[in-house]
Amino acid sequence: MGIDCRKIDDFGIGTYIRGLLTAMAGVEYVAFGPHDLDLPAGIEHVIVDAPKYSIRELFRVGRGVKIDLFHAPHYVVPFVDVPFVVTIHDLIAAGSSRSAKRYVVKSLPNSDTWKKSP
Repeated sequence: MGIDCRKIDDFGIGTYIRGLLTAMAGVEYVAFGPHDLDLPAGIEHVIVDAPKYSIRELFRVGRGVKIDLFHAPHYVVPFVDVPFVVTIHDLIAAGSSRSAKRYVVKSLPNSDTWKKSP
């Protein structure tokens, strides 16, 4: 499995990523992130040299190693050719405009499953 760890230093999403990495001790995964990523021993690290929110990140994250599943802990999902999981922490922006509401209403039914947290 590959995990996008580029936002590990952010407050909310970073806290989620750090907790996820800690909880996954003993699970084989690849972390995609910046040069200075502090990971548990034995975890493969693929350095991603693409700016956040860039076209380049869509093509670089998730590449370079064989993975069976990709986890994007942020709504930006790169172009990966494996199944992926995306965690969306906050949908407030989806309610702020008509176009965003239409996008969410059209996109969620295309998901295999989705769960609203309490």
